Amino acid sequence: MNQRELDSLNNRFISHEARSLYVFEIRPNADASFFYTIDYNRLTEALTILGHDGKPFFIPSAEQINSYITDLINIGMMELAPGSVRKYEDYHGLTVRLTVAQKADLGSSLTNLSGEITGMSEDWTPSPDFVKMARIGMLIDATYTSGELSDFRSYWMVRPNARHTASQWDQKFVSYLKRRHSMESDRVTVYREKIGLQRK
Repeated sequence: MNQRELDSLNNRFISHEARSLYVFEIRPNADASFFYTIDYNRLTEALTILGHDGKPFFIPSAEQINSYITDLINIGMMELAPGSVRKYEDYHGLTVRLTVAQKADLGSSLTNLSGEITGMSEDWTPSPDFVKMARIGMLIDATYTSGELSDFRSYWMVRPNARHTASQWDQKFVSYLKRRHSMESDRVTVYREKIGLQRK
């Protein structure tokens, strides 16, 4: 990923879901000419967040995915490829061209954006690009404990069919940490409310 792409992703007029969709699904799976064919099943899977119990915590709707793609097109990161005509409300099956990826210097700022697809292992650790991924994914605190890392590994190791690139595993770990931090924040809030009630 080049600097112009990173600059575009910092645009305040797009959601962090649109950023995540580009970074974790569209960009790494575009072909060598920077064309990507939109598949709503893949896009939904890329943005789905699982709860600690393994049940879906967030699943984007088709309307939401439409809006994320429209955001990326509106800020000039993508455009419909020649010959792709939008006949319906959604973009499913259409091909887009990653315009900023083509125009800028292709010197990579993220080293493992695509690469080898692997399963989870007991010695897995986030890639060197994890902090950048966390920032793009709006994870304010990218630190984690050994227990959180162990829980994440254990969850995915019993799912051998789950195979992803390094950047996709980073994205899943970002989502996991965001969910954990949110749960901790909720527990603190409940505790403070209980203490407040006891003091009255």
